[in-house]
Amino acid sequence: ARLQPRFGTPAWAIAIQGAIGTLLVAVSSFQQIIAYFIFVAVLFLGLTVAGLFSIRRQSANTGAAILTPGYPVTPLLFLAFVALMLIVLALHSPRESALGVVVVLAGLPVYEIFQRGRTEPLIQPVSAGEAGS
Repeated sequence: ARLQPRFGTPAWAIAIQGAIGTLLVAVSSFQQIIAYFIFVAVLFLGLTVAGLFSIRRQSANTGAAILTPGYPVTPLLFLAFVALMLIVLALHSPRESALGVVVVLAGLPVYEIFQRGRTEPLIQPVSAGEAGS
């Protein structure tokens, strides 16, 4: 969350990601790296779409609902396809899928360490009036 003063970039986060990427390239094949990434990317894509249900429920009182064509059928169909894809990926590359999840879960303690002592959230919520501007 700390930005480099001169350029305004998260320099430490970029350096850590670069080190992890370098390590993966040194010890893995391109196919394995893609397998790590694809499983986790599909998982988070599904979680994003699943979040639509929560957001719509929370915004029902404010009138600032997120419009989704064919709701709730289209997100449910999408989530069914995501689940199917995750199963296929896990069966095809179980080790890489599991390692991709482990890498993501390894970030939780790091996140918790950086959150200690923080009084304000990293991401400020946007009100309905500010969302369109």
